[in-house]
Amino acid sequence: MAVTNREFDAVACIGSAQAFGTTTQAVERCAALLRDDGILLFADGVWEQAPPQEFLDFLGIEASTYWLREEAEAVFERAGLIIRRQEVTSAPSWSAYEDAIHAGRLRFAGSLDKEEADAVRTRTEAWTAAWQRWGRHYLGFVAYLASRPV
Repeated sequence: MAVTNREFDAVACIGSAQAFGTTTQAVERCAALLRDDGILLFADGVWEQAPPQEFLDFLGIEASTYWLREEAEAVFERAGLIIRRQEVTSAPSWSAYEDAIHAGRLRFAGSLDKEEADAVRTRTEAWTAAWQRWGRHYLGFVAYLASRPV
């Protein structure tokens, strides 16, 4: 079954914008799926401030992968939507999330053979170092509830 435009009452895209390319492209595609009275729940990464090239190189992405948080209203507006509510992840909750992911990856490494475990631990430690150096200063996570203007 092919999905056509303006078919759904509600669309949710949570942490999966990369499936569309960038967060902007994801909002545009999700908006195209909504009926005129539809609701979009969209949650993903945002830049809290412009990231340094060194962090982008580490991530292997372009700055355009995410928008700057203050650009969100314009992104949704270009897609024909108005943000009705937004929830910004707090620094302590984001940090707790990263700590839990770190611990989970290390537990997972414990279930692997030595070579694979060492590779997972190395990547885990590299990400945690990058998070401490850049991520906690540049990356955020915001949930938006948006709809078409009435």
